[in-house]
Amino acid sequence: MGNLDRQFRLLLVIPAVVILMLQVQSALAQDDDYTYAGVDLNYSSLDALGVTYNPITVRAKLGVVLLPDIVPLFAFETQFGVDIADDTNTINGQPVSLGINYYVGFYARASYEFADVASVYGLLGLSAAQLYGNVILLGGDTETGLSFGLGATFNLPFDIDGSIEVMQLVNGDYFDIYMASIGASYKF
Repeated sequence: MGNLDRQFRLLLVIPAVVILMLQVQSALAQDDDYTYAGVDLNYSSLDALGVTYNPITVRAKLGVVLLPDIVPLFAFETQFGVDIADDTNTINGQPVSLGINYYVGFYARASYEFADVASVYGLLGLSAAQLYGNVILLGGDTETGLSFGLGATFNLPFDIDGSIEVMQLVNGDYFDIYMASIGASYKF
């Protein structure tokens, strides 16, 4: 898939995700910061074909605390990411490019706050990822499975949180994906 196809896909996907997030936020709007939406930039480590690739992705996320009066630091989060830069390595003298076509995940998120300044959190859930490239992967280009990660958020002005996160996105039979992310979220 060429750069033009990837840019076109981004132009279609990002507005659709933003519109979906706004619609969900409107339906679940609460006055106590129990819904959040954000965007992250992800540096990925993709292990496939016995080689490590480092594609870069952008991710949209939406989280909702469903029981704020009972467990205010427990949320459900969904994420959707797409590739913005693939990576190329040489295997047997031939250039091999691989990237992450898309990934989607659904997670439970448990947080611990530090005096309304910052919080740390853990994620546990399920993810699916699909690769693309100029090779055919044995076993297919899609993997699903258990995901987990750790992160931290830092409160900024205007209901915005800055965040950093590390995650094992997919640990599959044919490829593994790990990510380090930096991003921002808005609390509704």
